[in-house]
Amino acid sequence: MFTTNGEVSWEAHCKWYESSLKNRKRYLYVGHESNSADKVGVCRFDINEQKSTAEVSINLNPKKRGLKLSDKLLSAGIRAFNIEQQVDLVASIKKNNIASNKCFTKCGFILQSEDNVFQYFKLLINKPKP
Repeated sequence: MFTTNGEVSWEAHCKWYESSLKNRKRYLYVGHESNSADKVGVCRFDINEQKSTAEVSINLNPKKRGLKLSDKLLSAGIRAFNIEQQVDLVASIKKNNIASNKCFTKCGFILQSEDNVFQYFKLLINKPKP
């Protein structure tokens, strides 16, 4: 259900991951279950300074899908990210990705618009007053 289709080679993934770790506008959070080292998934936040937003995406460990953990992962990711940054959050989700649509809606995201393929959601963050 990624926004880009096709298989990603291990080499391409490693290159992406390495550049992600160097990217100061990208925040990656790995979620795990509190009683084990099992990874639940990853939340990614990409800051867009011009729009004062961050694009959010999540990816669940395939072994953890269907266990109703996505909204917990997303909520925890948002809390962790808000410690670092206070910007509104946006998400582009494929219309046929019912599980992600439900997850983001459950976490407070509001549908802003849609096209033939995607629905565009936004979560307004209460920013501290100057």
